[in-house]
Parts: sequence; C-alpha cells; structure tokens
Amino acid sequence: MRKILLLLAITVCAWAESSLLLIYSSECPHSVKVLHYLNEIGKTVPMKDVYRDPDAKQILKMEGGQMIVPCLLINHQPIYDCDDIITWLSQHQKELTQKT
Repeated sequence: MRKILLLLAITVCAWAESSLLLIYSSECPHSVKVLHYLNEIGKTVPMKDVYRDPDAKQILKMEGGQMIVPCLLINHQPIYDCDDIITWLSQHQKELTQKT
C-alpha cells in the first residue's frame, strides 16, 4: 500500500509541474475529435491515454472528479465536453506547442 501511495504522490507531483494536460482514450469518438483538431492545427499538448497510462485514471479521478474522457485539465480545472475543449484550444493556439 505504501508503494502505491508513493507512486501516486510522484505522479501527482509530476502533473503539478504542468498547467495543461489532456486525458483521453483513443477509442472514444469525442477524444478522437479533439486529437483530430490538434492534428489539423499542427499543435500538441501534454497527453495521457487512460488505457495506456495507469496514472491517467488516478489523475482524472483526483483532479476532475469524474471518470469521463476527454478531459482537458487547465491549472487543475477540468473541461469535459469535446466542443468546449476544442474552443479553448482554438482560443489559446499561440500557447500550445508546435507539433514536430
């Protein structure tokens, strides 16, 4: 149990350093819509797939309070609706990382 708590604390600390995180599922059509938009504008954001990264589920539960994807966490505040996420991304394109 201590090991699990330590790993969770490390994960949360690492996430605390970032102000933006997209938690998604490659199998969710709403997540795919957000990923497609990012690809269209040639930008990227820090991301975690809930099926490939076990830490993503813990972050989603702790930060967002709901197990719903996609979830864009901005300064630890969640946005769940894919259209709202895309609107936010569109309004903040200059702040996003250029896709390489």
